[in-house]
Amino acid sequence: MGLVAKERGRSRSRGRKSRSESKSESSSSDQSDDGDGCYFCKKPGHIKKDCRNYKAWLEKRRKKEVKQQEEACRSSQQRRQMGCTMC
Repeated sequence: MGLVAKERGRSRSRGRKSRSESKSESSSSDQSDDGDGCYFCKKPGHIKKDCRNYKAWLEKRRKKEVKQQEEACRSSQQRRQMGCTMC
C-alpha cells in the first residue's frame, strides 16, 4: 500500500460565480426596502438616511456638540483672564 497525498490549496468550489448567480445576489442587495425598513425608527417605507427622526436627532446632536465646544472655549478664556496657571 502506498501513501495517499491530500490536495492542498483552495477548494474547487470556491471558483467564480456565474453571471446569473452574481446578478441575482447584487440586485437583491441593492434594493433599499427589503422589508426591514428603517434601522433608526424601525418603520417600513424608508431607510435610515431618509428618516425624519434620524435627521432631527443628528441636528440636535450637532447643536449639543457646538454648545459644549463654546462652553469649553469660554471656560478656558475665563481661566486665562483669572490668571490660572494650573491648567
